[in-house]
Amino acid sequence: MPFTILQLSTPITRDQALNTMLGNLQALGFNVTSWQSGSVQRTILTGVAQTWSTATEFVATLVKMAFNDTSDGGALTTFSDSHYDNQRIENLSTQGEMIFAGSAVGPPHTISPSDVVVQDTATGQTYRNLTGGTIPLGGSVTLDMEAQTPGIAGNIGTGLVTLELVTSFTGVTVTNPALAGASTWITQLGVDEEEDSILRERNSTKWTTLNFATPDGAYIQISLAADSDITRVTVDDSNPRGPGTVDVYIARADGVATGADVTQVQVTGTDDVAVDKKRPVTADALVIAAAAQAATVTGTIHITTSLDDAAGLKRAEIEQAAIDYVNSLDIGGEIFTPATTGVLSFSELIGAITSVVGVRKVALSAPTTDIPISGFSVATLGAPSFSYATID
Repeated sequence: MPFTILQLSTPITRDQALNTMLGNLQALGFNVTSWQSGSVQRTILTGVAQTWSTATEFVATLVKMAFNDTSDGGALTTFSDSHYDNQRIENLSTQGEMIFAGSAVGPPHTISPSDVVVQDTATGQTYRNLTGGTIPLGGSVTLDMEAQTPGIAGNIGTGLVTLELVTSFTGVTVTNPALAGASTWITQLGVDEEEDSILRERNSTKWTTLNFATPDGAYIQISLAADSDITRVTVDDSNPRGPGTVDVYIARADGVATGADVTQVQVTGTDDVAVDKKRPVTADALVIAAAAQAATVTGTIHITTSLDDAAGLKRAEIEQAAIDYVNSLDIGGEIFTPATTGVLSFSELIGAITSVVGVRKVALSAPTTDIPISGFSVATLGAPSFSYATID
């Protein structure tokens, strides 16, 4: 009898396998009730049952790898490449220029690549130099720096006062002013590795790009492929600006899309993929940065005393958990059926905060209920305003 997908994808336990074998042997006339625990017969059958159980787990894993909705990790990477010609976006480390100034005492210091480590004490992010040079007495040198941990967390602000040298060079200070003619010190934005859920969505919407009418799924696929910084897309295909018009709203993983993102998705694209390059010639498709809908989160967080470290790392972890939850929301918020409009969920925000090890109690003064999110806006949260209390 052929197996169903459900049977193949559902592993059985050792006890289930053992009971099945005992039942089959009993049906054949064996006196299985006399095979007590520790007997040779039952010990052999238990070993076979364990092997059978392990084999079903292996089969279930293979079945899981064969489908877009259930494959994950490295298997999903290979599946996406082979079935959809979609390559997972790899993480990138932030790169940028920092200036190292020497005082009247200490320098000169000759710096080789990898000699210098700089930390942003506010975030804990560290950076190591890619290029070398000499820090002169009473002068400065500009070095190319790279975040030691890949991802968007390395995209710290410009002109920070929280930068300090981890490696010691007497009489040297470090700054990260904006590059000439730019508003940032960054030359390469850090990018997080593409999440499984986003890669699955790119896969499932790719076939819609073959449709001449270009439905909303195609615009989602195009937008995600055109700009690796864009992770959230929603489409208004209700002729919002008149017949034949479509509005494509985009957002970054950490908030509002930039003007450069809009241009990238609308015009420039990656690997010749952009809305203007893929839309039907009769369609008026406009890419729009989803508007920010700022959320305010305040309250008191009670932490286990022993985990409330002097450096404030636990508090930073708690605040980041709240920010991560808000940034995880789709454009328009989370929709709970049967509702048709989205929200920032009060209960899920509480859950995100309490998931941090050491949090004992959360008492929020804002919000106190779900926050409605307008259809084409993206919820944003700067720094939560928490006070803290400790509990032994």
